[in-house]
Amino acid sequence: MRQRNIFLVMILACGGWVLAQAADSSLPMKGPYLGQKPPGMTAEVFAPGLVSGGDFEHSRLEISKDGKAMYWIVQPTRGKQLIWTTRCDADGRWSEPAPLPISNGAEELPFLHSPALSPDGKKLCFVSIVWGDEKEHGSESSKQTFYAVDLEHPQWNAPTPIAAWFPNPEAVWAYSFAANGNLYFDSDFRLFSMKLRDGRYDPPAKFGNPDIDDQDAFIPFVSPDESYVIYSSTRSGSVGGSIDLYVAFRGTGGSWGQPKNLGPEVNTAANERFAAVAPDGKYLFFLRNDPQGDSSFYWIDAAVIQKAKSLT
Repeated sequence: MRQRNIFLVMILACGGWVLAQAADSSLPMKGPYLGQKPPGMTAEVFAPGLVSGGDFEHSRLEISKDGKAMYWIVQPTRGKQLIWTTRCDADGRWSEPAPLPISNGAEELPFLHSPALSPDGKKLCFVSIVWGDEKEHGSESSKQTFYAVDLEHPQWNAPTPIAAWFPNPEAVWAYSFAANGNLYFDSDFRLFSMKLRDGRYDPPAKFGNPDIDDQDAFIPFVSPDESYVIYSSTRSGSVGGSIDLYVAFRGTGGSWGQPKNLGPEVNTAANERFAAVAPDGKYLFFLRNDPQGDSSFYWIDAAVIQKAKSLT
């Protein structure tokens, strides 16, 4: 199994784990999307100094259905990853981004990963990873434990362990829910989906398109209606052999079409990963990692997705 380049981190929490309100911030912190000016058809850094900080972001940006909460992973120093959040109050003002106090009641949980909101938006799911001696994702001695927190009555010091949905959870790096609960995920650099039937998931299924199934593909995001899936790949045609974002659309008969590169508006010689479309459908968010190791969230008008659909 190929080794992933994982940056291990730990966070220095100043003043405890309180989520402070940004009452006097000079940065725009009021209004939709933290008061940031919406992008056009050129990708721009999202909320610099706030969500895209000076540390290493390493996840999809999860946005609540009402657009009033965001969750993402930050790894500021070596050792750990923690889930950060910011929330919008009734006056439209956002809280200062800060880490969530997730623990087992006695100590912080180890390396956190893959925050994902449940299809109904009421729970935040995430993974805690205990690394094996190989320090490699997917190694047999590493262990992933899945958790869920009820966001209406959150107990961050006692998240609920939940059964993994996947036959081989240690090989899964990222997953995405459709509105109906169907699940899309990667496993050893390949994409799969599982249908939810009567509260249980079918066995994993491939996409049925060799141009997807037989190529490197990871970190999927599925649209709520399952009409398209966006994922990362180093397949032929990626800019400079880097990790690029691709989109595949589902046809009227249910089959998946050929993947399309999201183009120069999104992809560069840096690595683009962790795509997500905002719940209102207006913007595509993703992470870009440059060769120097910097990582920031970017956003762009979601029209770039349909533009890719028209490409031959």
